[in-house]
Amino acid sequence: MPEYESSNTRAMSRMPRRTVSTLASLVFAVGFSSTIARAQSPEGRSAPKMAEEVFKSIQVMKGVPAGLMNPTMEFFRTALGMRCSDCHVSEEYAREDKPAKQTARKMMRMTADLNKDFFDGRLVVTCYTCHQGSSKPVAMFPAIAPDPKPEHTGAKDFTTTHAGEVPGVDEVLGKFLAAVGGAGSIEKISTQRLKGSVTDVFGDKHPMEVLFKAPERRIAVMHLANGDSFTLSNGDVGWNRSPTEATVGSQAHGAREEDLDLLRLQDPLWFSGRMKQVFSDLRVERAANVEGHDAYVISARRQGSDGAVAHMELYFETDSGLLRRLRYEGESLYGSVPVFQIDFFDYTEHRAGAVKMPFRWTVNMARAGVAQRFTYQVDAVQQNIPIADSEFVVPATIECILPRCSGPTKVQNSRSGNQ
Repeated sequence: MPEYESSNTRAMSRMPRRTVSTLASLVFAVGFSSTIARAQSPEGRSAPKMAEEVFKSIQVMKGVPAGLMNPTMEFFRTALGMRCSDCHVSEEYAREDKPAKQTARKMMRMTADLNKDFFDGRLVVTCYTCHQGSSKPVAMFPAIAPDPKPEHTGAKDFTTTHAGEVPGVDEVLGKFLAAVGGAGSIEKISTQRLKGSVTDVFGDKHPMEVLFKAPERRIAVMHLANGDSFTLSNGDVGWNRSPTEATVGSQAHGAREEDLDLLRLQDPLWFSGRMKQVFSDLRVERAANVEGHDAYVISARRQGSDGAVAHMELYFETDSGLLRRLRYEGESLYGSVPVFQIDFFDYTEHRAGAVKMPFRWTVNMARAGVAQRFTYQVDAVQQNIPIADSEFVVPATIECILPRCSGPTKVQNSRSGNQ
């Protein structure tokens, strides 16, 4: 895993309970609290910076958009079953101390040459072709034959359908918007308070609260046994804090696009009325079945300001029109990398005539070697209530770790009650 690894991925390789709790709060931060936030259109964006302009010690990946670096690192992690520290010096990722980093660069060049010389430059051979999750490729077949695979039962392939049997994009999206209450109802939400809980990967359940104030102020607080963990966002600035960790800040324009999308896409109301502004290349691909519900699958694409590209599948129930599942993959130099999947349940109107929103959802994140599943439950909702600006406290400066923001600064103050 050469060149670079993000601070968020570093934390995942260790995954203590406190990190899991902080992550759960981060994941929850913008869920159902950004209904008025405006989507940024790709039009008018400046060209993304290249990897060598953002990160140090780039050799093989020169000329690659910086936004493709993290998905490529994630691909290496999964393909080789390795950790960041196997190639990198912790907290000093530009250093060249470890031989594995040089070996990884040689392997990247070898893979590129194989594809160029034997497959006309097409991406056929990747790290996973030989490694398949192990740092050492298997060079010999097993002495004992593996157990035979069970025969196909003949069950119908529920993920495909014949062309012409699916409706158009506008029909599916229109039904979805109507199902959640319509654009007019969503735009009327000026403030929102959610109370509920999150169950982490260890089965521990923690109380949660989310406040939102238009246009872009939001804070999510998770009440832990040893204090509060919070994530706060104010426009394009966001940060989080756990009882045992220093506050770490990030500017949205400098944060990884996939992290921001994980926050935004937990809220179907955020994009329900502007699907064509949030996503591009929308297309109804097929019919599928999700948790016993028939659904139409729409494929979509998102282009980040840093050059990152995401591919998504959105599963809309055929009968209700509601969004049931969202799958998100990041584009790397070696193909798509699964990043997260969100499943939505229990769509409910918290009062008569209100917008309909899921009161429960799960987030599964694809991190090599670590199962990460968080379940969120909303118990109470209040909308258009007075929320003071003092609920949202902005640090004077923030600590910066690439790629989450653009320059080194230090935190000087934080949200009261969370020292």
